Amino acid sequence: MKNNRTSYRLINYDYSRKGLYFVTICTHKRECFFGKIVDKQMQQSEIGKIAHQYFEDISIYYPHIEVLAMVIMPNHVHGLLYFTEGASHDEQISTFGHVVPQSLSVIINQYKGAVTKYVNRHNIRFKWQVRFHDSIVWDEKHCQNVIQYIESNVDNWCDDDFFMEEYPQR
Repeated sequence: MKNNRTSYRLINYDYSRKGLYFVTICTHKRECFFGKIVDKQMQQSEIGKIAHQYFEDISIYYPHIEVLAMVIMPNHVHGLLYFTEGASHDEQISTFGHVVPQSLSVIINQYKGAVTKYVNRHNIRFKWQVRFHDSIVWDEKHCQNVIQYIESNVDNWCDDDFFMEEYPQR
């Protein structure tokens, strides 16, 4: 069966190279698994706390990556990752195409897998959206805009593209 999804990633760009990457990772059907916002304060659920901690821990498992900014929202995560150096690797090809160790996709999939493993072990209902959104941050102005966006995301929840008015009972 052919995959009909369009990739928005740059062709021939090595996403393991030194640089800044802004990522957004959503829950399945944008369900508010991570908590809720009350009076412009994010109240994280158990899953939200785990998602937060595991995102911060990316730098422990990948010392060449710094988490410059991040926020857990009710149904998504925003993060700004700085790859301080490019990953050294030999190109590996698998049945699924090019697998680039320590690339952005591999790291985000490891993060999502770690959160999923936790919730499965604790018998908690949870599911990620299959893909994630990323953009390369090319200059200082863009970087500052991304940081401002992340830092103000909770305050602007009602205007967010991912806003969900109803919160499911957990």
